Amino acid sequence: MSNAAILACYREQPLILDEDVNGEEWTNIGGLYRLQVQAITPGHEGAYGLQWLKSTLAGDSTLTGLAPGGIYRGVAPPGVATPFVIISLQSGIDVLTINAYRLMSQPLYQVKVVGPAGITATIVAAASQIDALLGRSSGTI
Repeated sequence: MSNAAILACYREQPLILDEDVNGEEWTNIGGLYRLQVQAITPGHEGAYGLQWLKSTLAGDSTLTGLAPGGIYRGVAPPGVATPFVIISLQSGIDVLTINAYRLMSQPLYQVKVVGPAGITATIVAAASQIDALLGRSSGTI
């Protein structure tokens, strides 16, 4: 039996961030993805969404080839191979009935590929693969 239904997933906004990491320019490319999560068994919809995102991305051999550093929640461990993928919950909205019964949650996640600016073409390819996997998708977890 599934724990939650992912009724929809779509990108709300593209994301490109550049940052200085120990004197080296790094690039973060991805997007803000909105999920519509309906719990089937008791649990936290935000956690179900993270679980679904990670399993969906990790299950794609093209993405894991483009981002050999792996997929992490929040922050990657020091010294991990690049590029890598970071998934972070940003915010969420509960959809309620008039009696304040939660029908579903609509969490917003930042999903980005991170690595040195020198491999921007690979980072862009990985971010494009993420968008192909997540854009207008659904499933269960």
